[in-house]
Amino acid sequence: MSVDAIQRADLPTGMPSPTGLRTVTDRHAVIKESPDLKFIVVVNPHNGPGGSPLPDANYTREIPLLNSYSNVQALGYVATGYTKRDVQAIKNDIHTYSDWSTNVDVQNLKVEGIFFDETPGEYDAASANLLHEIQSEARLAHGFGSRCMLINNPGIIPDARLLHGPNMTVVFEGTYATYQQHSISSKLSKLKQKPERSGNPVVRNDLACIMHSIPVGVADNESAMQKVVRELQRLAGTVYVTDLHEDYYAGFGSGWMRFVDVAS
Repeated sequence: MSVDAIQRADLPTGMPSPTGLRTVTDRHAVIKESPDLKFIVVVNPHNGPGGSPLPDANYTREIPLLNSYSNVQALGYVATGYTKRDVQAIKNDIHTYSDWSTNVDVQNLKVEGIFFDETPGEYDAASANLLHEIQSEARLAHGFGSRCMLINNPGIIPDARLLHGPNMTVVFEGTYATYQQHSISSKLSKLKQKPERSGNPVVRNDLACIMHSIPVGVADNESAMQKVVRELQRLAGTVYVTDLHEDYYAGFGSGWMRFVDVAS
């Protein structure tokens, strides 16, 4: 069974790769050696695309390399501030990412969709309308191509009416301990057993889970890691697991290779 792996890539200015235990070369080797595993890489130059038309040299170098792999899809990071952020500012971020693909000096500099962070979990008409507006804006942007993917990240199980807009929703983003203490597995299982209020079923491949702060005893134990990853795979089509407790979107933990092996 193949399952997608989602990984944010916040490259610090002046550094060639995320900080952590693995180098850029190692990351590319992992991608090459895992052709059946799709990597969704969320690029975040400056809490969004930043104020310049193009990102810095670290991104203009690495993004085309990522795009050269058929099992990688890069997405641009856009914060919505739980729909409190100015809608025009959100649209400007969308179009900055979209316009990367038109640059003639850097070939294959593009993202193929947007990762909308800080989306609401509770439903209200104003928030739902804003989400619909920015998702429509992204889908009409030509720079994302035919594979355009939109992901919402409330980080929790949202109101079911908010599930049908994006291609995918992150229904859990948190620690290993939180996942266990709050019976997230049971809640996600129940979510998939009942249709949305629209009448459409909740599909596994439309859900994603991001789990960080895995205990070292789990990360360093193949059978323990396999149990965690397999459970998440049963619940969601896209998963990411790391043992890092802080800066977990800026590097790879000691269990990175084990996670990739198990997810594959």
